[in-house]
Amino acid sequence: MRKSYSILFVMLISFSNCAYADEAASPPDKSQYSIFNPVPDNLLRDLASDRPTKSYSPVTVDAGHFQIEMDFANYAYGTYQGVWSDSFITADPVIKLGLTSRIDLEIQPGSYQFMHNLDANTRQTISSGSGYGDTIVKTKFNFVGNDGGPFAISVAPFIKIPSSTPLISNGKVEGGVQLPMLFNLPDDFVLVETPEYDLLKNALDSGTHAGYRIANALSHPIPGIDKLTGFVEFYAQGGRDPLIPPIYTFDLGLGYMLTPACQLDGGIDFGLNTAAPRLQLYAGITQRF
Repeated sequence: MRKSYSILFVMLISFSNCAYADEAASPPDKSQYSIFNPVPDNLLRDLASDRPTKSYSPVTVDAGHFQIEMDFANYAYGTYQGVWSDSFITADPVIKLGLTSRIDLEIQPGSYQFMHNLDANTRQTISSGSGYGDTIVKTKFNFVGNDGGPFAISVAPFIKIPSSTPLISNGKVEGGVQLPMLFNLPDDFVLVETPEYDLLKNALDSGTHAGYRIANALSHPIPGIDKLTGFVEFYAQGGRDPLIPPIYTFDLGLGYMLTPACQLDGGIDFGLNTAAPRLQLYAGITQRF
């Protein structure tokens, strides 16, 4: 797995270099801009959001600007090993701040969550609770494609800081790194791939294990409906702890550009195995300032 991703990474970098060599027009030089010298409005890149799917955009927020991405509501339910579970999440903003032309800082304060676990046969409550989730801090470094072109790639290391109740959080510091990639394909199709490698707490002790997540999302404008884009995604996550089962989902989403700086979105995720939530429904917003 590691070897294959290393080869893929080298191939993608080579492809991007060749592609940009063929571009007739170079992207604008924004190296002089920073958090203290914001990019002018006329040079702002198109709005790029990590919503509505689980994939992450490799494009950073323009220097000196900030962006908020948030669920209005997010509900999921499913049954696994005799336990029926459901969860509700709201007010989970991701706040992104453009530091330079290629780097942004992203903070996700703990969202408000409610979780409920029942015996699937008796419907008696096993556990329930509510509270704010953990805090995630991430920095995204873009290598190429921030301002257009056929390909974009970034690296985004992050850390999870425990700040929640025991039912919602495992109480341990965890972290990882993402490698978001974007491909502008023919006929207005866009493919976003996000491999992620994590260091996670074990299920039964304080030790750690390696984990992974990968999301592959394909999007395309909806014919006949201006400013509306459809998304189809396959998502997988797993790890080396045999007590934590893998999760696979098939996801559908829609994004509507209300203004050039505001996107409304919604989606539905279908679990492909018993460990995944059977169904997840959500709606949210992205706003740039």
